[in-house]
Amino acid sequence: MAENDERNTESDGYRYTQLVAPLFAGFSLPAIITFAPDKYPGPPWHDIILSLLVTATSLFITSTGLMTTPITEKWPKRAGAWRGSFSGLGICVVAGALFTLGLPAINQWWAPLVLSPLLIGSIVPALISLVVLWQNAHSITDNSTNSHPRTH
Repeated sequence: MAENDERNTESDGYRYTQLVAPLFAGFSLPAIITFAPDKYPGPPWHDIILSLLVTATSLFITSTGLMTTPITEKWPKRAGAWRGSFSGLGICVVAGALFTLGLPAINQWWAPLVLSPLLIGSIVPALISLVVLWQNAHSITDNSTNSHPRTH
């Protein structure tokens, strides 16, 4: 019974990353295929945006891969923290790619109205999630080292 409760708590805590990583990987792969042959917005921005999209996809695929490895079974909380970190970082990289895509319009009066919510709505929540996930992972590590002192 206690094992089921622990498994459900762990699952609830990381359900976010189980949904976000595959969803964004599914979004970013077609975006790469669509964006790659295009020349907008021209060099060097096209290559930078394409590189950011490829990086984000790699982070999402890595996060998805952590759901099915033996690491998840052995260290579910730490694997969840890593999974969340990769997903959060991937979201930040996608936001960076979209921001870079909007840079040619930065001199327009409406550009801050569009680009500010993009950055605030994607990067701030992702960074907050990363901090919380890492604090939870470190508290697990701290609790385990306090309860099992080293013997030399």
